[in-house]
Parts: sequence; C-alpha cells; structure tokens
Amino acid sequence: MPALAGAIADPGQYGTDIKGGTIVARTQRTSDSTGTTSEVGVLQLESVPVKSGRAYWVGCSTLSVSRGAADVVGVRIRYTTDDSTATTSSTVLKYQQTTIRTGTPDEPLAVGVWHFPSSDVNLSLLLTVARIAGTAGSALIQGGSDIPIQLLVIDCGIDPGDTGITL
Repeated sequence: MPALAGAIADPGQYGTDIKGGTIVARTQRTSDSTGTTSEVGVLQLESVPVKSGRAYWVGCSTLSVSRGAADVVGVRIRYTTDDSTATTSSTVLKYQQTTIRTGTPDEPLAVGVWHFPSSDVNLSLLLTVARIAGTAGSALIQGGSDIPIQLLVIDCGIDPGDTGITL
C-alpha cells in the first residue's frame, strides 16, 4: 500500500526490494523561520526508520538564508537515534554556513549529507538556523509557497560499504 502524503514510509514494508531513490520521510514549511541570533529549530522529522546496509541522503531543498550584511549564518541538521526528540543540543549530522554578502538580502545554501546506519534505528531530525557571527541582524531561512523549506530522508539503495582506499 502506498504511503499517505506526509506520512513516513516504513522501509521494512518493502523487504529488500525497496528501490533506490525512495523518499522515506519529508516535511516542509512555506513560511520564514523565526529570526534569531541563537540556534532555533525550523523543521523536525520524528522516528524515521532507517536500516543498516542501506545508503540514505539526508538534506534540504536549497535554502535561502537571510539577514544582516556580513553576518555568518549557520544551518545544522541535528539527530538522535534513541527514539527521543532531536533538540538544539543533539548531535550534529551536518553543518553548513555562509556569509551574507554586503548588498545581498539572502544567500543560497545547500545542506545535505550521506548517512550509512550501522544498525536499524529510528532517526529523529531537527533542522536549525543560527547567526554564528556578526551584529547586523537576526538570521533566518526564508520560506514561501515559491521557496518552501524542505527536509528529506531518501533511501538511495544498498550500501556497498567503503570500497575506496584512503591515501
């Protein structure tokens, strides 16, 4: 049975036949995040089942971060694997930052990371934003119907393991 819109797909329901490129969880908002000088939550995904032996991409749509010229804005994806809710003090899965250029109201920012779980767990995720440095203004992620803020978990298929050589 196909998953309902906004519902979390259970990779176990597909057995080992799940095809790569399956979105197992997603959420979005179409409004700006709260303007802040400290780290605040923007979007959250709870209890996303991920399986060992699979490769997942966890990330966002290209974000439009904004506010004061020359301010440094940071975006984090934080996570837990113990069925607790991810918070601004949870472990960082991915961190990305950018500096707002003078005369530019916003900067595009891509935030995403590969995740290779070593065991079957429920992943809880929190997308956050913060002003890291500067004094010109409060940091935020712009959102709207034409620029939704999205957080996704995509099952990209079987993880072959680390097949490279470290030099």
